[in-house]
Order: sequence, then C-alpha cells, then structure tokens
Amino acid sequence: MKRFGTVTAMNLFLVAMIIILIFLDEEGAFEKFTHIGPSNDVKFLNIKVNTWSKTTLVYIISFLSAFLTQFFRANITTGFFSSQLANHAINKLDVTRTEAHYLIWIHPLSWWFLGIIGFMVTLSMQLQFMLFALLGSMCAEIPFYLSLLSDKKTL
Repeated sequence: MKRFGTVTAMNLFLVAMIIILIFLDEEGAFEKFTHIGPSNDVKFLNIKVNTWSKTTLVYIISFLSAFLTQFFRANITTGFFSSQLANHAINKLDVTRTEAHYLIWIHPLSWWFLGIIGFMVTLSMQLQFMLFALLGSMCAEIPFYLSLLSDKKTL
C-alpha cells in the first residue's frame, strides 16, 4: 500500500470522520448527545448530573483530566519513557535511578487513572463534557507542539 503524506492522511481522516458523523446523525445518535446543562438523564460515574454545580464539576473534571492526560503523555510517556529510557542511543538519563524507579512504578497507575476518567467522560454520552475535554487536550498539546515546532526548520 502506498504511504500517504501526513497532511493528505489527515485530510482523508477528517473526511471519513465527517461521513461517519453524518451517518450517526441520520440514525438519531445525537438526539440527547447535544443537550447542554443539567439533566436527570445524565450520569457521570454514579453522580446524577442534575444541577449546575454538578454540571460545572464535570466540566472541570473533563478539562483537567484531558489536560493532564496530554501533559502526562507529552512530558512523561513520550518525554521520558520513549525519548530517554527506551531509547538505546541515550546512555545517561536526566533523572536519578531512584527517580527513574519512581516514574516506572507510578506511570501505570497514573495512566490507568487518567484513562478511566477520560472513558467516563466519553461514557457520559454528552458533547458538553467532551468539549471541555477537547479544550483541555488542546490547552496542553498545542503549546507543547508549537514549542517543538519553533525549534525546527520547515519547507
């Protein structure tokens, strides 16, 4: 199979996603999905999200868990585990052995916890919470990658 360029691949992905979303909308998948605000029908974990204070709490949790997931992935998973620890070209780490052990042991627990919270946001089936998760991801990820881009030459 021929390899696509990165931008072409992203554009194909976006077109496919739009087609899937249109199909799902035609089937009525988004009737309650786009509701904004408290509702007696909405639950997050086992919390009935039926007041504005509970709704706001889930907004904050959605934002923070997504922000922390992207921050964690960029700085710890990619920044330490992939770029340093698992990289055979790197012989000296920028942490002590004790700190490396700490990161190795706490990493699965942290990643697991963030994954559960993110899954629960998705499981709420509410766009209002997913948008706050998207915003959190963007706030963590975009500045990180823009800072990396500023060090690179482009076409």
